Amino acid sequence: MIKALTLCFLMVLIAGTARAVDPALAIYLPLDEGKGDTVADGSGNGNDGLLEDGPNWVDGKFGQALEFEGGSRVHISASDSLHGNIFKEDFTLLAWINPLTDGNDWGHIWRSVDGNDATQCTLFYNSGGLLSWRGQVDATWGERCATLGGSVNAEEWSHTAVVGDGTDFRIYINGEEAATAPFVEMDGDITDYYLGFDARQWVEWYTGVIDEVYILARAMTADEIGAALEGPLTQIISVKPQAKLAATWAQVKEN
Repeated sequence: MIKALTLCFLMVLIAGTARAVDPALAIYLPLDEGKGDTVADGSGNGNDGLLEDGPNWVDGKFGQALEFEGGSRVHISASDSLHGNIFKEDFTLLAWINPLTDGNDWGHIWRSVDGNDATQCTLFYNSGGLLSWRGQVDATWGERCATLGGSVNAEEWSHTAVVGDGTDFRIYINGEEAATAPFVEMDGDITDYYLGFDARQWVEWYTGVIDEVYILARAMTADEIGAALEGPLTQIISVKPQAKLAATWAQVKEN
């Protein structure tokens, strides 16, 4: 019997095959394993990341995770699935973070850069305990949605999510909505993404641990985000893509 789950990652089962991954899943970084200087993308889309400037493997929220300090980062190139305009449409960005306050004021959790090396859609952690979603609109940089200070505690695990649904931006912390603001279509044409970042020209980088990062090209509901707190993505759905499987969503009910 399959217990009903609010997390709509589950696909209908076809001919007894394993359930398939959400077709909107663009990248999934469980941060549990790597090969050499690469971090594996568990989505099946091949968006592996490159370790730069020495982030360290440590114990994470689930399994292993990466610890960042002094500008260490993971670099991911844009692709067909993680394309340069993914944040201009409906999207969800999720990550577990365990930040420290011994770095600088503004830490880049997830950073997007266009072909001119200009910062686009970026999630910041401020040492005062707030999250800020920022980006450019018509080449003008600005904050688009932000929580209050003290929303995230240092040296504690917090589940964070940013959602854009074409009407609003929403930031969730530990499954609870912490901020909302009107949606604006930010500039796109992103060529490079970073988990953590070394922005030395502004003396900005994230210090702390990050785990379980994924992006979907759709807006998750509050119930789905709440369900995502229960474990790593690999325990919630299969993240192995099913060849030639019809991607039809269904609400899974008890049977």
